[in-house]
Amino acid sequence: MSNFITKCLLNENKNNPKNNTTRIYTHNNDITTKKEDYQIAICQDGKYAVTFDNANFRIRIVENTDHRPFKKVDIPQQIPVHQNNSNSDEINKTIAHFKIDDDLAIDRFYSNDFVPPLFENDDPLSNNKSADGSKFGWSIGISNVQKQDDVDIILVAVSRIDIDEDMKQLKNDEDNKHDYKKGICSFIETDSDALSKSENGVDQFNSLKRFIVLNFRGIYNFGFSDSFDSFNLTEMFDYPTIIRREFDNWHSYDGCMKRLLTCIYRKYFLATQYKNDAQSLEVYDLTKMRLETTAKRVEDKNKFVKQYNFDTFAVSRLQLCFTRGIRYIRLFYMENGLQVASRNFNEIEIIYSLEFIDNDEKLLIIGKGQEEGLKFVIWDLYDTGKVESTMLPSVKNLDTCLARTSGNILQVDDEGKVKSVLKRIENELEQRNKKNLEELGIIIEPLLEKFKGTKLNGDPDESHTVHFDQNIISNFKPIVIEKEPWVLGDYERNSYCLYHNKQGTKTEILQIIVCRSTVQIWHQVQDDSKNKDDLPNKGEPFLEYIWTNRIPVNQEREKTRLRIEKFEFGLNDGLHDKLNDFLLKVYWYERKDDEENTENTKKKGHAKKEERDIIKEENDEIDKIEQKIIEINENNEIDDIEKGKRKEEIINNSVKVKRWEKKIMRKDIIENFRAVRHACKALEHLNKHYKNKNLADNNNRVHKYEEIDSYIRHIIWRFVKHKPKDFMLLDFRDNFIKSLILGDSNHLIKYTLFGGDEIRHIPRNILWPGEKFLKDDDLDLDRFNSKDNKLEDNEEIKPGNNMELAIYHCKGRELKDTIIVAYFLEYYSKNATDCADDYARKLFNKECFADQNHFSAQDPDEIIPMEYLERRNHNIKFRAFRPMVKLKSDKYEWFILLRDTKNIKIKETTYIGSAADVVTNTTFNIELETVYDPKSKEDNPFSFFPTAIEAAYFWIGGNLNQRDTFDFWPVDLVSLIASIFLVIILQNMLIAFMGGVYEIAQTKGRQTLLRHRANHIADYEALHHIHFRNHEPEPKHIYYFGQSKTLEDWYNNRKEDDAIYKDFEEKSTFTNNDFKKKSLDEASIWVYDE
Repeated sequence: MSNFITKCLLNENKNNPKNNTTRIYTHNNDITTKKEDYQIAICQDGKYAVTFDNANFRIRIVENTDHRPFKKVDIPQQIPVHQNNSNSDEINKTIAHFKIDDDLAIDRFYSNDFVPPLFENDDPLSNNKSADGSKFGWSIGISNVQKQDDVDIILVAVSRIDIDEDMKQLKNDEDNKHDYKKGICSFIETDSDALSKSENGVDQFNSLKRFIVLNFRGIYNFGFSDSFDSFNLTEMFDYPTIIRREFDNWHSYDGCMKRLLTCIYRKYFLATQYKNDAQSLEVYDLTKMRLETTAKRVEDKNKFVKQYNFDTFAVSRLQLCFTRGIRYIRLFYMENGLQVASRNFNEIEIIYSLEFIDNDEKLLIIGKGQEEGLKFVIWDLYDTGKVESTMLPSVKNLDTCLARTSGNILQVDDEGKVKSVLKRIENELEQRNKKNLEELGIIIEPLLEKFKGTKLNGDPDESHTVHFDQNIISNFKPIVIEKEPWVLGDYERNSYCLYHNKQGTKTEILQIIVCRSTVQIWHQVQDDSKNKDDLPNKGEPFLEYIWTNRIPVNQEREKTRLRIEKFEFGLNDGLHDKLNDFLLKVYWYERKDDEENTENTKKKGHAKKEERDIIKEENDEIDKIEQKIIEINENNEIDDIEKGKRKEEIINNSVKVKRWEKKIMRKDIIENFRAVRHACKALEHLNKHYKNKNLADNNNRVHKYEEIDSYIRHIIWRFVKHKPKDFMLLDFRDNFIKSLILGDSNHLIKYTLFGGDEIRHIPRNILWPGEKFLKDDDLDLDRFNSKDNKLEDNEEIKPGNNMELAIYHCKGRELKDTIIVAYFLEYYSKNATDCADDYARKLFNKECFADQNHFSAQDPDEIIPMEYLERRNHNIKFRAFRPMVKLKSDKYEWFILLRDTKNIKIKETTYIGSAADVVTNTTFNIELETVYDPKSKEDNPFSFFPTAIEAAYFWIGGNLNQRDTFDFWPVDLVSLIASIFLVIILQNMLIAFMGGVYEIAQTKGRQTLLRHRANHIADYEALHHIHFRNHEPEPKHIYYFGQSKTLEDWYNNRKEDDAIYKDFEEKSTFTNNDFKKKSLDEASIWVYDE
């Protein structure tokens, strides 16, 4: 037996008679006859794993107690980050433990606490060869939990692979002579990225999409019965052409098993090809059996790498990470295949494995360094951009002893123990950080004081509370007192002195101020001995950092202000020359979204209310929540844990509002990744308030707003200038460009798109899981009335990407304000590599084919249809076509092509009779069988096109010879339909036409027909189309080829065209704003390498 699949029942509904099963006898002891050889596999969602000792045939299913699910950004308190809160890295929760025999049938079950004894012989025989010396390998797979009649089922598959027979090309190789069930087995599940929830908040079970087996000949797809008791082959898929050619030419003698293992990750299959100094990466989705994305990596022609490891890749929800195994790693965007980031890891000589971890925010690289053991490197992609590494003992047979998927990595050791690799790394890093903290000296405990501030005219300011540490300064005078000019009235503010240093005549101060909706840090350097022009920012305070809670404009008021829960000064740890660590925890209240309010309104039975009534109810609820929290804090009879539980219960039971919290620490200030993210969001927030509050009526407030706005733009510009690659990576994660659009930062957008040779922005339509492209007030600007938010046909406007948002945002504005659309048109058309949206006529003259110093890595013979290469096409100057993206299957679709009848069963006709020999008086029994050649047009007229037309014509007379020949139900179905159509419909139409009735009706009804046709076309264009079957989607990639002279002429002619936005800048009142270095940059806490 070559394949074994069993199902494990996790729980049973005893009330269901279908689930009454016989009690299984379990064993508590056994002997180990061979040296253990373990391998491990993990299910696609990472919740369960299976280990297999292929020497002693023991299989153990364990639950991953360190399971790390993907957490959506918009679902707070969705799932605990880790199930395993202990420091133990061992996964020891056994679900099932059993042994199989030589025929791969279950031999016995063990109790869940059974621990196999270790093999004691130090000189074991080889376990990877059979008795006749042939090599073989093992493959094991495990499925996600399947739901069937209230029973949770896990499927486990084991395949014994004969390397010579299953992974090599044999002489006179025919598929039907080999066991197609032998190969690398894998369960392909539908993704749970959406994390859909049932009404009670429990994850819904995922359905098994397909079970596949991969060997040298192709990908075999199997279907299961409803009860998962049996499975059968349903169809076979061919490999992509480049993989098929590689197997035939390079792996026909040494086997393709190792190469296949490098091509598979979760539900994805990677095909690579190297040509013309470029490597194409084709990623196929095995659930759909079609091409998901195509990426391309280009190598430096002047650098040659002497050695490569096997290709290694990982796929997250949005990204593809790829390496050839030697130090250099590239990140590509799955939606369009464009490169997002790249990095060279000199500390790693060989890369073995990659995996996205921590909600796809970080990348774990496993490889070999200069030290002994395995080197684990964690690349923080979006938070800091930094890298930290650690060393762990080496792992034998890394390919089979390590399992990875969806941010979960497990390892099985030589004794069969399963351990969490991520937990081991965390423990190692935690011990190192703890040791570093112990080595730091603790200087002085902070001593906090506070006082009420003063206004500019010297009067007391009761709304401004100033806090400072007496160990730093004895008397602190704030450098800023009010920094939210869009707030028209007085409001509560709190300031803290973060840094104060006076050396002689020079004084340097850092102050953090908490306003109604922002937290800002201001910096001032003064020196009485110097001229103001020689001081940073002429001695005036300048903005270093800003964070906003991004509360919708119509909800910002005194009751929803930022409230400080606590502020703690940290100790001087020496990690920064100016700032000690600190913790500022603020919270605020917002209105629950429409769905939550609608649900609560239905429960309460309330009707819709006016806005002022809603605000009053929200304010009342906020006051009640705050009062209850005060009472809890003043209750000395309960501990802090109980206080926290009661507070959480009060907040969760709120009806109208929800509470948000934010912690700001020193790392948010000094790590420019975090600071620039907050600055971009602040631009958007400030511009919404500026437009909503009509500050143009007050010059003083406009000046204060523009001052803050210019500081924020300068902060972002410095990051864009000095960290272009990091900006592109963060823009991919947080969509900075959207914030710049809503912030009306035209000059900053222009610099980002065109201020250098490097690409800083990649267009996209797919967002980070859980994120929404638009917030509630993104389109709620004063210049639009509610009726203007719809088109003439009442279609609601809902932009889905930055280009659409820019068009909508610029609607009805001055020409200088709409130039942002021209910037995007120019940028997308100039840098497009796969596609360009036809937003304007000028795009047709733009260069949409970037990176022209090299050609595609794909072979033209593989992607250009053969009919396009025939001689009659020699006069065609340019031709575009869509590629084939689906893997070829041997399964027939609804159409029938009787020309190729390889897999169609033919009815056998046999004549039986007897004959007598009159000479010998002997009787013979004779059996005659007809010989049918499906490739001969004499036997099968449908094998040749002209005879096929003739045979179809004779259907009119009832001559349906294909029904007598082919035993295939679609043939019978089409024959029935064709007979009805030809005999009844067409013959009656012919009679009507010959009788003249049709001609008279045609003459009289032609004009009416045309009129109705025109009306139908107009109605069709206006209606939402409903289709009975899905249309073929628009191709993600469009290929083209043409005569070289034509392309050269076009390329030379387009050089004379200016940028699309040039005309707009010349015809409008647009003013240029060149960003440049300022004096404050030298004193800033942000330091960049020039």
